[in-house]
Amino acid sequence: MRTWRAAVFLSFLTLSLAGKKVSVKEVVFDSAVSDIQWLGEDQKTVITQTAKGRLYRSTNGGETWNDITDFFKVDVPGSSPQPFVAESMTKSPADSNTILVSGNRKTNFISSSRGSSWKKLRQRSQIHTVIFHKTRPTWLLLSTWTSTCNKKKDSNSAPEPAEDGGGPCNHQLFLSKDLGKTFSLVQNYVVQFSWGDPTMNQQDRIYFTHFRKKTGDQPK
Repeated sequence: MRTWRAAVFLSFLTLSLAGKKVSVKEVVFDSAVSDIQWLGEDQKTVITQTAKGRLYRSTNGGETWNDITDFFKVDVPGSSPQPFVAESMTKSPADSNTILVSGNRKTNFISSSRGSSWKKLRQRSQIHTVIFHKTRPTWLLLSTWTSTCNKKKDSNSAPEPAEDGGGPCNHQLFLSKDLGKTFSLVQNYVVQFSWGDPTMNQQDRIYFTHFRKKTGDQPK
């Protein structure tokens, strides 16, 4: 397997009487780095996502790394577990220990322990956007496109069960107040959405735009 050298350089600062000293360590991953998230109050836990969708975790500020990708292998009935490919990572601004990883095959995981343990989200769909609440650690907004959209995008692909009930292609917005254990539908045919501004005391409000006409396929 080809490795990607010079994927990322991490610097560690050490103070001494002579001034600041900087040591640079080279880390070798399977491919180029696409995202890095620093977790915990001390920021010593680091999770890195590569271009090939693998995840690496360090608990000592990047000195040593473990490939944690195989933990997320996808169970497929009647066959062996399928490889997991990470597509995005989202960290909570309200709790630096919490991070959500969305992946292929409509499989998504969340951790509130800086990645030491993970739980699979009950919302089994291809995540489009995740926005954590800015002050409430267990609240999050999540949007998905209905399964019909994926079928029309690739008509040659094998049919998948429609967890969302099928129907016209549209963008759905969901709310969870228990860190992904349960979700409630906010609105269909959504275009944009966000939490309110905490400086205006509107942090618990959900702002979104949507199509008034809710029939047929929603344009992307």
